Amino acid sequence: SAEVCATQMPEVPRIAVRVRPTSLGPPAPQLPLRSRSRGALHEKSDDGVRRLETEPAVVVQEGTVRLEVGPGSEPVQFVADVAFPAESSQEEVFRAVGDPMLRAGLAGCPGCLVAYGEARSGKTYSLLGNASEPGLLPRLVQEFLRERIPLMPEGPSQGPGLAQVRLSVVEIHNERLVDLLRPAKSGDDEQPILVDYPSLGVQVVGAVEAPLLAVEDLPELIDFAAKRRVSAPRCLLGSSRSHVLYRLRLEVRGEDGKQAVTHLSLYDLAASRQAPMYPSPGAWWTQGTTAAQPLSPLTLAVRELSKVGPGPLAPGSHHEVVFQTSNLPLALKDALLGLCNVWVLMTLTPGAGSA
Repeated sequence: SAEVCATQMPEVPRIAVRVRPTSLGPPAPQLPLRSRSRGALHEKSDDGVRRLETEPAVVVQEGTVRLEVGPGSEPVQFVADVAFPAESSQEEVFRAVGDPMLRAGLAGCPGCLVAYGEARSGKTYSLLGNASEPGLLPRLVQEFLRERIPLMPEGPSQGPGLAQVRLSVVEIHNERLVDLLRPAKSGDDEQPILVDYPSLGVQVVGAVEAPLLAVEDLPELIDFAAKRRVSAPRCLLGSSRSHVLYRLRLEVRGEDGKQAVTHLSLYDLAASRQAPMYPSPGAWWTQGTTAAQPLSPLTLAVRELSKVGPGPLAPGSHHEVVFQTSNLPLALKDALLGLCNVWVLMTLTPGAGSA
């Protein structure tokens, strides 16, 4: 109900911070830094490139995250709603973040989780996981199907209590939306679009919505989508330069025969450090600001909206223009305005880039 939903939608986004899990092994060696310093000690190599001499430590304690850069530098400290040290498991992340998001979804509250962090900090791993350690998306599907099984007395395909979950996977790259579940065909330019409905909010129209009858259906779809996603140049260690939206459509038919539909959206944003850390010739520099800095439109939108606070914008407000300049702010419009249950998952690598 609307009353139950209101109690599960805080006025501000909830922030979760996760340090790169130890289960992923040691982070990749850092690229040379062109000009990043918070007072840490430096040394010069033979090639003239400055590198950090001291790696900062990330300390997580009771929701407080502290980055200790090294001698001569003040620690960077902030508070999160929940913080996960490197030893935290995928199950712990789901119970603290995914499970409340699902409970709110079952009450009819749309949910949105935005994964944000630097390259190889564990964003995609936290969302998708692997066969032995599934992430938030497969656990959401599994838990939803488990919760709704008792409501299907007449079988999985007929009768009251019918529950279905459908998945769509859409990539946002260079202002273009690409349906990653649609088989690529020569000459096929049919792609999804974002439509802002007054009563429904922003919806993805035209994307394939694949039904998931069991959590075992998910890996093949995720693998298919991953092979079509745009990757970054080799100088960025394989991180992605695109954003991907994983959208779950939850459908439940009650005993009265009425159907309720809600969406849970998980965004895997492009790495927060996308520009090459050293001069690199080639097309990468010629693709424009949105390609080289794919988070710029979102940064500008957040900065503009911070001036007016949460909640719906007044009709005709000039702030509405921030959603018309780029597809990423438009896709996240309901989340940015506080019209859905919002989580931000920030992932950190215990290295110089996090500071």
